[in-house]
Amino acid sequence: AAAAVELSIRSMSQWIAQATQDSLGNALEQLCKRFEVAALAYQYNHAFTEAASMYGRAVSWIVCEHSGEEITTAISFGSGQSEDSLPPASSECLKSVAATWLLQFVDRYVRMCAGRLVRDPSEPQALISVQEYMPTQLENRMLRGWLYEAESQFWQPLVTPTTKYVLAVQQAHLQRALDCYGDSAPLGHARCLVELAKVDRDSGEIEQCRDRLHAAMEVTKSRYRDSVYVLGVLAESYAWQAVVQIEHEGQATEAIGACARLWALMLQRASADNILLDSGYMRGVVGLMQQVAELLMSRRLYTLATELLQTAFRISDLCEQSDRSWASVAMSCLVTLGSSSLLCGNSGTAAEYFSNAASRYEPGVLPVHVEVSAKIAYASFQLACGDVAGGAETMQGAGELARNSLDAVISLARPTSKRKDAASPETLVLLSRAAHAYSQLALKQGTLADAIDLGIHSYRILNSLLKSLSVAHQRAMKEQLRSSERVEDDPFADPQPNAADADADAEGKDESEFIAFGGNWELQRLLIDVLAHLADVYSVRGSTKEVDYFVKKALDLS
Repeated sequence: AAAAVELSIRSMSQWIAQATQDSLGNALEQLCKRFEVAALAYQYNHAFTEAASMYGRAVSWIVCEHSGEEITTAISFGSGQSEDSLPPASSECLKSVAATWLLQFVDRYVRMCAGRLVRDPSEPQALISVQEYMPTQLENRMLRGWLYEAESQFWQPLVTPTTKYVLAVQQAHLQRALDCYGDSAPLGHARCLVELAKVDRDSGEIEQCRDRLHAAMEVTKSRYRDSVYVLGVLAESYAWQAVVQIEHEGQATEAIGACARLWALMLQRASADNILLDSGYMRGVVGLMQQVAELLMSRRLYTLATELLQTAFRISDLCEQSDRSWASVAMSCLVTLGSSSLLCGNSGTAAEYFSNAASRYEPGVLPVHVEVSAKIAYASFQLACGDVAGGAETMQGAGELARNSLDAVISLARPTSKRKDAASPETLVLLSRAAHAYSQLALKQGTLADAIDLGIHSYRILNSLLKSLSVAHQRAMKEQLRSSERVEDDPFADPQPNAADADADAEGKDESEFIAFGGNWELQRLLIDVLAHLADVYSVRGSTKEVDYFVKKALDLS
């Protein structure tokens, strides 16, 4: 199949080379589809070198032989006499058919490398860029750096603090991009510094992380002060600086204030220039806002979290006017704002946020997980305000929606399923929230036995998830320790750690140690809320021993 498609590619490439611009039509797209089919055929036959070569030829053909000028124009961001690149996540880049196919080939190549890396962590091909397989090397350094940055971006969803090998791959691509950008593309240079700082944080190199963030700020401040994209990079630098400070020092008021002001200024500037329609870039911005707000809420800094979430909602609301897929983001921001206001004791403000969310609700538009989670949050609000009947009705609606729309492992009625370990982390968090809300409802209705059963169920689901994360984290730490004691400096040369040792180490640890790395801010907050609720339930029953136990657990986690 691959050989047959290669013949088609050769003949079509010759025809395109001889054709006039007017007669090309959709020839570019047809040829790109053939490149993709040929590469996939080689993959299915386990001829990975040939598949990588096909992806390299496809990228080279688009950039060097057909659409080089179009690609450069699509990814360019200029200010004055300087030319720089837009972020690979920018929707502006995807307005070009050639740029869309270029990113798709890079994505396909990364997925192939990731699949091989999962099967064999010593696989060296993962560190090789798709540009290494191009017959002709790119002369445009900005475009080369942009492609390296794009490869790193596609590796990003695979990065967690336990994936040491993936971090090494991402770091290698980012360093190459940094070298290509140099001083000639300061915006791309600063973006790569921020991404490298995130890799340093995940790898535990905190001082190097701080240095890179500071360098990114200095580079960004020196150029394009009034640009939305530059304001975004600068705000991101301050945001990650705040994350590191909160994780290691407990507070970061100045950095949080700086990123909040920059994001607000970016919103103002984007609204005036209509740049906010670049929804691809703004999704990353809003996602980081929500992530930082979750960290602040886990530290009970609700006022600062509310300020960030309000800006995130205004961005989502504006983007939703041109892109309906933003509806779930806007709904999520409103629900979180309502929950945050309720935790601050502002039930009136919380009611306004939930009312706004309800007015925007359209059945079938939101993802089911988002819709169910919103209903659970609203039910908790109703119960906190004393509306027991309303809370019960909302939870009943959430249960019916979940049972009708989600997989069999979801059960939002009285949970008895023993299959929770088969569910995804997202599903487990949803189950824990549901059990927590039902426990609150049972307490309001005076059925203490049900309140205790459901509260304990919520706690066990969440604790099980955190334990599994801890085991994975401890395996990674053992592996890093062993690799540091070896002579080789090859991140792919380490043997797999003994899983039994990691499992044994995790057993018997206190729950505070199961929160293995800083990204689990939402789980931290949810677990503390569940423990505090269980203390309330047992205090109503008069069981002081259990109250002391759960209060101590919550205090330890706090």
